[in-house]
Amino acid sequence: VKTTHDMNELKKSFDKDSWQYAYLNSEEGYSSDGLYEKISIINQYELGMTKDKEEYDKNKSEYEKVVKTIKDGDWKDIVNAQKEESEKELKEIEEQIKFFDSIPDDLSPTEKKNTIEQLNVAKKAAEEDLEMVNYRLDHDIGYNHPLNYSLVMYYNNKSQAESYEKQDVSKLKSDEYDFYVQTKTAAAKYKYYLDNNIAYTENSMTNNDIVQYFFSEYSFIILVFVLMVSGSIVSQEFSKGTIKLLLIKPYKRWKILLSKYLAVLTSIVLITVVLLGMQLIVGGLMLDFESLKVPVFYYSYVGDKVITVNLFTYWFKSFLANMPIWIIVGTLSFAASTLFSNTALAVIVGFVGQTGLSIITSLLESRITSYWWAKYFIGFHIDFSPYVFGSKPLIEDFTLCFSSCVWLVYFLIMKIVSFVYFTKRDIKNV
Repeated sequence: VKTTHDMNELKKSFDKDSWQYAYLNSEEGYSSDGLYEKISIINQYELGMTKDKEEYDKNKSEYEKVVKTIKDGDWKDIVNAQKEESEKELKEIEEQIKFFDSIPDDLSPTEKKNTIEQLNVAKKAAEEDLEMVNYRLDHDIGYNHPLNYSLVMYYNNKSQAESYEKQDVSKLKSDEYDFYVQTKTAAAKYKYYLDNNIAYTENSMTNNDIVQYFFSEYSFIILVFVLMVSGSIVSQEFSKGTIKLLLIKPYKRWKILLSKYLAVLTSIVLITVVLLGMQLIVGGLMLDFESLKVPVFYYSYVGDKVITVNLFTYWFKSFLANMPIWIIVGTLSFAASTLFSNTALAVIVGFVGQTGLSIITSLLESRITSYWWAKYFIGFHIDFSPYVFGSKPLIEDFTLCFSSCVWLVYFLIMKIVSFVYFTKRDIKNV
């Protein structure tokens, strides 16, 4: 606790906008100079927890030297010291690799191979550290520079993604694959920010971020709207008694019902466009409009690459990926509205159906290969994101054609039932 307190007090001695404060607040400030560890050793001795005076004097001297450099020097002094350290470390690793390469019989082939592989991993890490340091110096990016966060995040994510690239991506475990996708995508995003001089911090919130995750933020609102419209558009005609006035017109019943259903589909498009328009205006006024020009990055399993697209192209693709969900749930509620002529019941049926789909899908996901029929369950075929964005499907059998066919079967069953019932229904006593 005291060590953390002392570290915080050291940070507070500098202005929050200074490079010193930014440096001490970063992971580099904690690890590169070992400040936190040095303070910890000093405190342990002064509190009587250890009695190693030599270790104490050594760390006390090094601590004072580092603090003096931070207070009196320039951030480039810190970076140049890191550069020298990285170059020294890299040279030592290369010498070790040469040494183990030259050993004829002292190690077994397996031990020798494993040792060299570990050294190559360490070499790669040292090279990346040196690359980041040189980039910082070449582009004059201090620790309080607007691009500092993007610089650090780019190299961190790039390093983590590359550690998986030598493996077969298709054979990665689920959590490993998700992490690989996340880091590879993040590396591409932060590289773009660096190349285009776009300031971004850990706490940044832009209009672009909100529009990018539009359907995560507004999906529940859209779902409720879909259920309300689809669950009431037919049943209210019966409850208000206007259905007779509608049916005496010279149109076939199926055409009347089809027009109602097309109105539901149109309302889905309208509500999403209206919400997007509101978000663009309000988000632009409260946050910014400039970030809307920044592209979106997403990972495609097909080709193992990161795709860069315009923000509104990404939004439209997300809309297409979500439409099958809203249509199938809306069709369920619409069918209930047609069959029961009760708005509340139709909405409840749609909501329960959506909730049930989510629960059953979650339960079957880990057992999908155990039951032959599980892959035909509609819950696995209402999200078309894997096909729109090229992400990894749950199982190899899931293709755009297969999911479309399964989805269409469920859709047609509900539509046929509702249309047949509506065209044959007796409305004399309505």
